[in-house]
Amino acid sequence: MEQNSKKTRTNSMRIGITQGDFNGVSYELVINSLADETICELFTPVFFGCSKLVSYFRKLLKVEIFSFVQSKINELAFSKPNLINIYDKEAKVNIGAQTEEAAELAILSLNAAYEAIRNRNIDAIVCSPISLGLLKDKAPDFRNNGSFFANLVHSENAMRIFCKDNLRIATLSNYQIGEIENSLSVNYLHNKILQLDRSLKREFVISSPRIAVLAVNPINEYGNFPSKIESMIEIAVYNATLDNVFVCGPYSSSQLFNETSYKSFDAILTICEEQAATIFSLLNGKDGAIYTTGLPFTVTEPFCDAHSDQIGKDVISTQTMRYAMYLAKDITSNRIEYYHLRKNVLKISKLELAKNEPG
Repeated sequence: MEQNSKKTRTNSMRIGITQGDFNGVSYELVINSLADETICELFTPVFFGCSKLVSYFRKLLKVEIFSFVQSKINELAFSKPNLINIYDKEAKVNIGAQTEEAAELAILSLNAAYEAIRNRNIDAIVCSPISLGLLKDKAPDFRNNGSFFANLVHSENAMRIFCKDNLRIATLSNYQIGEIENSLSVNYLHNKILQLDRSLKREFVISSPRIAVLAVNPINEYGNFPSKIESMIEIAVYNATLDNVFVCGPYSSSQLFNETSYKSFDAILTICEEQAATIFSLLNGKDGAIYTTGLPFTVTEPFCDAHSDQIGKDVISTQTMRYAMYLAKDITSNRIEYYHLRKNVLKISKLELAKNEPG
């Protein structure tokens, strides 16, 4: 009860942050981002990491004015950076290497954040970077941070959206095109278009979203798409328009990105992860964040490489990590507002029904 009253007084959202791969850029991104005191005026950061690693990287990065408050998950210090210590032993840092200990701690942090949000001790999760190869032995099904949580909650609707301001590029699947080509169907594509439309309305507060669907293959010499995938996209797009969704496609890359035509749309839907990441990188550099929709809670992560040999040399921008934090806060606020609006609409509808009942 005391915790709830504190939250109300400080108007503070609790954003959980996972530690990712400690041999990569994670600790540098987290420490340098949270060293900006203005962040705690917007939300309460809750870092699921290791106190000894925090001390190691503070010395490495020469960050003297910043420190965490070591807390228990149900006794957080609001409007201050909290550290939930997940590991008491010494961890051996080997910058750039993929070690078993780094994999173990990465999973410990993810699971701790999941337990915290499941028990409503935090309101959203921001994931520090993890390279795909790090967890190949500990979690063979790991594709990315969002898919990790999708597996925990048994969600088959997870969809990643690469975000920066008005640029949003969604992807149907975490897999490459060769892995999903045979499993695609018109119904699956149709449902994903509807899901993206709902996400744009609920989580990005866009009342009438405009969606473009990108083709996989280029147009042939006759001006047609030769692949059956584009035929399925065309049918799925038509079916979605019957559901009052504003969606167009399939577009070839030359059609959509010629003379910035893509800016007419609120989101671009791609078939595979490789398409989305490549296009987002070309249009936006290495800034922005990734949001995983289709989960019962908000999960974001920075758009950056998990590993770097430049740690401690002040060349890694923290802007992408800050953006992931701001995005998590904004989306969570939008989701809460949408829920309350829908709840009020249902109440009004029930009252209207009661008034019109005979007798």
